[in-house]
Amino acid sequence: MIRLLRKTDKEHIRDIAISTENFNDDEITCCLAMVDDALDPHYLPANFACYEEDGSVIGFICYGLDEMTKGTWEIYWVAVHKTHQRKGVGEALMRYAEEEARKQRARQLVLETSSKQNYAHVRRFYEKLGYQKIAVIPDYFSIGDDQEIYVKRLS
Repeated sequence: MIRLLRKTDKEHIRDIAISTENFNDDEITCCLAMVDDALDPHYLPANFACYEEDGSVIGFICYGLDEMTKGTWEIYWVAVHKTHQRKGVGEALMRYAEEEARKQRARQLVLETSSKQNYAHVRRFYEKLGYQKIAVIPDYFSIGDDQEIYVKRLS
């Protein structure tokens, strides 16, 4: 079941992010700050949804409109607990965000990821879902760790 974020989800999201072994401490701190922002009823830009199975949150996605655009939405975070990966949870979360963006007349979704080898399965996942790599910024995250930018047209 995919549902909107609840206050009680923050620790689950932290545990999921840690379990993936892809996010460093600063990235996890940033993600949790976005959870706090999303729980504030006055904060609009980011939306969080959680995938719940048997009463446990096993995946999450954070997405939203890029406010400086007309119809471009971003996927900020998507993660599935390591023990539940490759079971369709990530795809369900991505499809959910895509549908929510379409309901708001989004033209496209944009996301970014790392070029590091441990992200190869992530890049294949995005490509399988129809996202196309459109740009690479060399040494963006650190020396030897490029930023790869993907886009999917929705309309």
